[in-house]
Amino acid sequence: MRNSCCYPDRSGSRSLCRGDLHRFLHLPRLRFRGLWNSFVEAGENTGTIIFVLLFSFMIGRVMVAEGMPQDLTRAVAALSESRILILHLVNAFLIFVGTIMDDLSVAVVIAPLFMPLMFDVGVDPVHFGSIVACSVVIGANNPPVAPILYMACRIGKVSIHHAITPALQMIFFVALPIMIAVTFVPALSLALPRMLGVH
Repeated sequence: MRNSCCYPDRSGSRSLCRGDLHRFLHLPRLRFRGLWNSFVEAGENTGTIIFVLLFSFMIGRVMVAEGMPQDLTRAVAALSESRILILHLVNAFLIFVGTIMDDLSVAVVIAPLFMPLMFDVGVDPVHFGSIVACSVVIGANNPPVAPILYMACRIGKVSIHHAITPALQMIFFVALPIMIAVTFVPALSLALPRMLGVH
C-alpha cells in the first residue's frame, strides 16, 4: 500500500493468505478444523453486516422516494438566517439521518441538498464535507440501525446491551465535542489542504 502497488482490499487479501499459510505450516493440528471455523465465523459476520446495511439502504431509498430530505432541507433554511443556528440544525439533521441511513446514501443523496444552503451561509465545501463525516459517524453508532456498532459487537462477540452504554458515553464526551469543534472552527478542516496547496 505504501508503494502504491496494491489497493487496500488486495493488501488485506494478501495478509489473510499469509496468515493462513503460516497457520497451516506451524499449527498442523488446527489446519482443517480451524479453517472451517474461520469460514463459518466470517460468513456469519458478513451476513449480519449485509443484513443491517440492506435494511438501512431500503429505509434510505424510501425516504428519498417520499421527498423527505428535500422537505427537511427547505424547513431548515426557512427556520433561521443565523449561520450558527443553521449549522446546529444541519448537524442535528445529519445525525438523525445517519441513524437510519447508510453513510453512502447520506453522502451521495442528502449532503448535496444542503450545498446551496451552505454556500449561502459561507461554509466551504471541504469544511462541509468534514461536518457531514463527523455527524454521520455519530449517527451510524446510534440505535435503531447503528450498523457500525452492531458490526463491532459482532466481531468482538459482545452483546449490544453491554456495548451501548460505553458507546453513548464515547459519543457524548468525545465525538460530539469533536463534531462541534470541526463545525465551528473551519481551520481544523481547511488547514491541511491549504498547507498542501490543494485548496
